[in-house]
Amino acid sequence: MPDTLIVSEKTENGIHYTIYQFQAYNKEMPAFLLNVVSTKATNLKTGKVAYRHLFSNDLQLGAQTMMAYYTLRFQIEFDFRDAKQHFGLHKFKNYHQTQLNNMFNLAFLALVAAKVWQQQWAIKLKQPKLSLLDLKTIIKAQKNLESILKLHKNNLNVFLNPDFVANFVPNDIINAA
Repeated sequence: MPDTLIVSEKTENGIHYTIYQFQAYNKEMPAFLLNVVSTKATNLKTGKVAYRHLFSNDLQLGAQTMMAYYTLRFQIEFDFRDAKQHFGLHKFKNYHQTQLNNMFNLAFLALVAAKVWQQQWAIKLKQPKLSLLDLKTIIKAQKNLESILKLHKNNLNVFLNPDFVANFVPNDIINAA
């Protein structure tokens, strides 16, 4: 792409980003002019290049605003995926407005709470890539340990530490390596 289309350039963590912005017509719909933002990321060590292209029909959007909108859009997509995958949003079969509102609110409340706990556990375990699945594994292991302790309440000498359950972390969390 010609240098006249460059909006900004920056280098972070060994990667050089070049952001281009221009307007173009779509071949399939030649009557519609599109706002196009292209990002070129060049790894300075390996020389590998990656491109990302964003499109909008709003011709007034700046490149940074358009990139921010796409980032937010994909965060919404990821949140819906997590709510469906981890908090039962995909199993919901009622179609009344109140029940739908309740289910969506509960699923996203659980998601927000889980993300807060995920951050807290990531700091506690010094695992910045701790996932929601890892969090579920930790909580399930702690609940299983509590059940075992309740079953063996007459022989608690093995578990003398009162914080044993609260600090118990299984060895098989996904991102621990």
